[in-house]
Amino acid sequence: MIGSKFFRIVKMSYFFSISLFLARLVNRPVVLCFHRIGKSSGSLLDQRVGVTDPDSFRKVINYLRIIGYRFVSLEHLTNSIAISKLERVAVVTFDDGYKDLYQNAFPILKRLNIPFTLFLTTSTVESKKLLWLHKLYIAIDRLSPANRLNILKQYDNSGDTNDDLYNMIGKIIDSKDINVSKKMALASTIANEAVLEEKEEQLIAEELYLTKAELREMQRNGLSIEIHGHEHLPPANLNRTETENEIKSSVSYVLQALNGKPHFYSLPYGMSNDFINDIAKDLNLSGIATTEQRLVKELENIYSLPRICVTTDNMHFYQRLARSQGKAFSEKIHLF
Repeated sequence: MIGSKFFRIVKMSYFFSISLFLARLVNRPVVLCFHRIGKSSGSLLDQRVGVTDPDSFRKVINYLRIIGYRFVSLEHLTNSIAISKLERVAVVTFDDGYKDLYQNAFPILKRLNIPFTLFLTTSTVESKKLLWLHKLYIAIDRLSPANRLNILKQYDNSGDTNDDLYNMIGKIIDSKDINVSKKMALASTIANEAVLEEKEEQLIAEELYLTKAELREMQRNGLSIEIHGHEHLPPANLNRTETENEIKSSVSYVLQALNGKPHFYSLPYGMSNDFINDIAKDLNLSGIATTEQRLVKELENIYSLPRICVTTDNMHFYQRLARSQGKAFSEKIHLF
């Protein structure tokens, strides 16, 4: 009997062939979005954040090189968009600021001389405390199903089984009706219930987040540091002043601690609000990156720049690439 591995190879070969054919006909830039690069532990943190296996990361990079993509900086891409000159280029971006970027992705990017961008959550650098969101994810895994469900139902009543954990957390984090203070209070409640003590939290944070030295080494080897907010607060819950403080704090940190001048902002959770675009322009930021899952198109709005997120399943990326290239090719055909 022919195994599933054979069919997977055939399927990947099909998308590879289609993308190779279409990519040679259409110039459609792609911006990639990664979070963690490593082996997923299956934890809630890894599930919610998204983990890409180093081998999968390497394959995506090699795949794009094979089908004719050239890797450029985010600034290069936005400059080409500004003059309506789309090229077959790819931009590599990361969100948050995890140490495994330095450990597992940086060696690959450095060896291949590929420029890359990190949208940094600035409060995490060398922090002795976990980001409130990460504290929530890590602590909740330690509670019994009944205990954590009982706590979460105080914030969201729609779940009634342990299978709802991932979705319940997502709805609470994304909710416009639960303010930031309540979300942070939930993280503290869960951490106390899980007995996540200060010393242990510090050790986890040191293993999880990047240091200034690591960031500076990467800056010398192709890294551009942009901003992802200071505390990764949900934009849907922030008023104008809070939004401005969150973005300004991250800009100030990069300027002072890392000798960089941020030009771009990445939306936390892929969420925006009524103030973000105006604030970004007031701060002279050149653009905003989203998590809209598509390739760059002509006359793209650089304050709503799409990125394709890549995690453990590369097929998601290959399918979107083939679909987008195919659509672009169809649009070109109609011009004749």
